[in-house]
Amino acid sequence: MLESLIQACRVSPSRARKIRDIWNLANRAGEHARHPKQGISRQPRPEWVITMPKPPKLREDVEGYDDLKPDPLTATTKEEFLQHMRDFHVWAKELSYREISRGSGRAVAASTLCEALNPNKRPRLPSMKVVEGFITGCGGSEDDLVRWTTAWRRIRMAKAHSNVTRLPSSCRTAS
Repeated sequence: MLESLIQACRVSPSRARKIRDIWNLANRAGEHARHPKQGISRQPRPEWVITMPKPPKLREDVEGYDDLKPDPLTATTKEEFLQHMRDFHVWAKELSYREISRGSGRAVAASTLCEALNPNKRPRLPSMKVVEGFITGCGGSEDDLVRWTTAWRRIRMAKAHSNVTRLPSSCRTAS
């Protein structure tokens, strides 16, 4: 069945080998699920399989220098929040945007990070997904994620409340 599919699709020999490898790996995994006691023979991983790198582990600062790590909870505007993101980027080894993207498991694209953190662009609060991917990709801890998402929510909700227009007093109902 697989061979007829490969022939019908007219794939190159190298791609056909990759397809067969994946097919065989899936079949072995399926057999293992049906007969777990037999196990799967451990074969070397094909060289074309790409693994996602883990984000770098960040070292905390020496005691007494706690103020070096940017605190997002001190930001009250989107401009301050973005500046704290830029500062965190520097504090977290100043990785390239591609490295941050890889470290986040490709949750956020490098071009999106570049756009969000560009100081020459009109400031715009990035989405929660971008902030989470950025902090994860920089190697931030779970505590960092909580602090950054809390700060993002506070700034975003303040913006949402400021966009609500008040009704003129003549339109309000008397209580």
